[in-house]
Amino acid sequence: MTNSESASLAYGHLRNAAWHYLSIDDTAGDSLFLGAACLDVEDAFERAEVIPALVDDEGSAEGAIKAALLSLEDGRGPLVPALRQALADLAVRAGVQ
Repeated sequence: MTNSESASLAYGHLRNAAWHYLSIDDTAGDSLFLGAACLDVEDAFERAEVIPALVDDEGSAEGAIKAALLSLEDGRGPLVPALRQALADLAVRAGVQ
C-alpha cells in the first residue's frame, strides 16, 4: 500500500468517526467535543492534501479511530508521522488508547 493510499484510508475512517460522534444525541456534550476533535484532525489531512477514501463503516466512532490508526501503521513518508500522531492524540482523548 502506498503512503497516499494509507493516508486516504485513514482519512476515510476519521470521517466516519466524526459522523458517529456528531450524530449522537448527547446532552452532556462529550460526543460533540469529540466530533469537533475529529474535525480538527481532519484539518491536518486537508492541509496535507489527502483525499479521503470511501471505507466501510466500522460501526462506532471508536472502531473507526482504531481502523484509521491501523491504516497508517505501515505507512511511511514525511507526512505520515504527523498524521499518525494527530490520530493517536485523538484516540487518547476518545479513550480508545
